[in-house]
Amino acid sequence: MKIALFSDTYFPIINGISVSVYLLATELRQQGHSVTIFTNDHDKAQPEKGVIRLKAMKPPVRALREFRIGRVTKKKLLTVMETRYDVIHCHTELTMGRLGKRVAKLTNTPLIYTYHTMYEDYVHYISKYFQGLSRKFVIYYSVRFANASTHLIAPTQKVADKFHSYGYKGPLTIIPTGIDLNKFKSESLDKTLLNQLKESFKRPFPHGVFVGRVSHEKNLKTLLLTLKACIEEKTPWYLTIIGDGPAKKDCEALVKEQGLSSYVRFTGMVAPEMIPYYYQLSDFFVSFSTTETQGLTYIEALAANLPVIAQDDVHLSSMIEEGVSGYLISSPAAFYPLMASIIETPDRLKKLSPETSKLLAPLSSKAYANNILKIYQAAISKSPS
Repeated sequence: MKIALFSDTYFPIINGISVSVYLLATELRQQGHSVTIFTNDHDKAQPEKGVIRLKAMKPPVRALREFRIGRVTKKKLLTVMETRYDVIHCHTELTMGRLGKRVAKLTNTPLIYTYHTMYEDYVHYISKYFQGLSRKFVIYYSVRFANASTHLIAPTQKVADKFHSYGYKGPLTIIPTGIDLNKFKSESLDKTLLNQLKESFKRPFPHGVFVGRVSHEKNLKTLLLTLKACIEEKTPWYLTIIGDGPAKKDCEALVKEQGLSSYVRFTGMVAPEMIPYYYQLSDFFVSFSTTETQGLTYIEALAANLPVIAQDDVHLSSMIEEGVSGYLISSPAAFYPLMASIIETPDRLKKLSPETSKLLAPLSSKAYANNILKIYQAAISKSPS
């Protein structure tokens, strides 16, 4: 099968979509399929076999400067149409999504669409003055894109419910995005390097880690203020924030303002191959975000046998097994008594075993690719020859 994947974000941009597209392509290729990834050009990109980068530019919005956007041009259409694909799979609605949709229509090729991002939670990046109007537009645009596709894929029930609330009535399948679970296990890591990092990275118990884009919708300021409240109540813990983004400077300023410099460390961007090591160096993964469509870093942490403590959200109940892989809190205020209990009884956290959770196995990259293949095959079989 010849498959074309379209995504506006791909390496060197590190986020859930980039990882999802990479893993899907890798698994499909291992099964003998031919996969081409079409994405935007990036000044920091490295050449990669099977990846075609098309002309793009930085968006005018400062908070989105790490991303790239572009126009759909005749030259780009001709570049894609040099090969006849059996299926086109769009992981975006923007530059590359529009390009993929156009090619699918011109060539009568099945179009699969995965809705990765809850854009209504991100419209403040476009305009803080017209958020209501912007939100209505992104909902309209997303549903219109879905209606033009052969099949819609949602990574979680949360996303599926949201799309149905938008008024979408077409075919939809929930397929959780998978990851390479083995990559994050301690036995897969270089023991010498891990021991070296333990010495330089060592933090007192309990030590939490956040991995992801440092942006306002991740609710990091609330997390930092919760840490401050815990310290004032004589229940101190430590936090490492791994990643970069538009809220990093504000978060750093808040840490300084609240006197948290001894408790919080920012690493900035970390090479993807090093992330599994940082999970092994922490006591728990923590996040107060409620805007995730799935949360791949949560799954990474679980695969690394690292307990997750997170603010409850619709999709997390199918991922985190209470008392086995972590704890879900109803609100930031509920974090303090939980942390007090963990400090008083460290074994409560240390005895958790996320890697044994029955909820983890279906989240492997192989299971993800196999489920996607079923959608491809069904779409091709229904497509007029």
